[in-house]
Amino acid sequence: MTLIVCDIAGTTVNEDGIVYRQLRDCVERRGVEVSSDQVNAVKGTEKRSAIATLLSADGRRTSDGEVAEVFADFMDGLRRAYADHPPRPIEGAEDALSRLRAGGARIALTTGFQRSIAETVLEACGWGVAGTNGESGARFVVDALVTSDTVVAGRPAPYLIHHAMELTGVTSVDEVVSAGDTVADLQAAANAGVRGVGVLTGSVPTEVLAAQPHSLILDSLADLPDLDQVPPQR
Repeated sequence: MTLIVCDIAGTTVNEDGIVYRQLRDCVERRGVEVSSDQVNAVKGTEKRSAIATLLSADGRRTSDGEVAEVFADFMDGLRRAYADHPPRPIEGAEDALSRLRAGGARIALTTGFQRSIAETVLEACGWGVAGTNGESGARFVVDALVTSDTVVAGRPAPYLIHHAMELTGVTSVDEVVSAGDTVADLQAAANAGVRGVGVLTGSVPTEVLAAQPHSLILDSLADLPDLDQVPPQR
């Protein structure tokens, strides 16, 4: 049994960069100037951790209470933004994943979002998760959804991927490919001992992704081949 693990925003779903604009805006409302490089450095990571990193990026001291307040502000803004500008599948991603699933692969989505946000994103795309209420009426169904609030640490830790393996019954890391559009995605794949595939549908340049351990760098998830055609890690 094989497993394809995919990030959501920027990898399988196009949400027009809303999440990181919201993240940056929420932190800057605290009087902290945030550069694009600093935002890029936290892409793909758990969002509370990302907020804490950005709040303290200029050496200022922060607290758990402040992080919680900014996170709540971020979540409220994200829900409003997604209501006004619903996310949609990246072109070709659904077809590629449907083909792989029809061929017997399990499909799991992982994310630094909380589950409530992730489910909102999937619903907007017409996707559902097998064995949940969201499966009914969904155009495309994945086998598992793993969110940052269900593991002890998000990317670049390996736990999102390993929990996806647990949920889908896949026991060998040799049978797993993990795809994502950020440095943290590829680092998580390497830490999990699986093959990592970088995709260029996010905002991270080719040379930055290629500097990380990886098996392939693709223009899009739409180009993902069958697992037996994915080479070992470089």
